[in-house]
Amino acid sequence: MDVNISENNSKSNIILSKIKKNLKPIIVFALILLIAFLLFLYLKEVKEKKEIKISNEFNIARLLIEKEKLGDAKEIFYEIIEKKSEFYSPLSLYLIIENNMEEDNEKILKSFDKIIKIKGIEKENKNLIKIKKALFLIDNNFDEQKILDELNSIINSESIWKKESIEIIGDYFLNKGDKLKSEEFYKLLNNLDS
Repeated sequence: MDVNISENNSKSNIILSKIKKNLKPIIVFALILLIAFLLFLYLKEVKEKKEIKISNEFNIARLLIEKEKLGDAKEIFYEIIEKKSEFYSPLSLYLIIENNMEEDNEKILKSFDKIIKIKGIEKENKNLIKIKKALFLIDNNFDEQKILDELNSIINSESIWKKESIEIIGDYFLNKGDKLKSEEFYKLLNNLDS
């Protein structure tokens, strides 16, 4: 029995000596983890405060629309777009378009591009934004190639928006009177359903 106790003491002493030997690296590692955790919490809080501020600005701009102060609303919406909010930047652009606040179509296209480049927006949401951009291009009689370029990346992927993109292109060509091209896209659409 004394042998077992001395073996356990010996193992305990070995473990304790290893801990004492590596105490400095263990403390440093624990401090690094603690600092990283605190930094994470701080950055999360900063981001939340930023989103709350943007939310308030967005609501003020919406109220300005109701008061028919479109110029002031447009200015705030463009500021929100520049802040690259995952949620409010796209909504701001949509309200600019919906309320015909901007006559410069190139400025709207640049805003679409800024929004598509926002890192926090999920891929499928970016694809939806690309579809909205393509619809804007169609509505404003932009070059056919620009429209195709916008939708081809979705059509050639496994996106949940693939069918809608194909249908939009098919309808686009049908409305242009190009039955041959529209039928190509409608066949592609039928093949997806099969």
